[in-house]
Amino acid sequence: MWKQADNNYLILLICGNGTSNRRFVPFLYLENDGEAKFKPLKLTRFLKESDGTVQRFEPDVGVGRTFPNSDQWFDPVTKELRIWTRLLGGASPCGTKGNYRLQNNEFVLQEFTARFECDPTKQGDYEKLYP
Repeated sequence: MWKQADNNYLILLICGNGTSNRRFVPFLYLENDGEAKFKPLKLTRFLKESDGTVQRFEPDVGVGRTFPNSDQWFDPVTKELRIWTRLLGGASPCGTKGNYRLQNNEFVLQEFTARFECDPTKQGDYEKLYP
């Protein structure tokens, strides 16, 4: 939990913890005139479909995933959230990386990269999908 302003907190609620990814839901806790509100935050992602196309995905509620021992979380100074998701467990070279900035009580996507090829015998870098 990170304080954003008086009576305004960013909360990353962890809802699952595995060896490869930690799942969480981001939301803001806002209190105004004694009334508490919880605002779910969206996290734009890109997913590879079964036909090989890559689609932008805008969920109603953001569910983030990040490597459990990663220091890539929220930076309260820059207000940036960095998420690294492994697509397979272990030392798999594939995954996605998203960088978001908290602006006006919303997460705005800054950059998204992905490596969907999970074969460790094939070389490849993360491809920039946004911007």
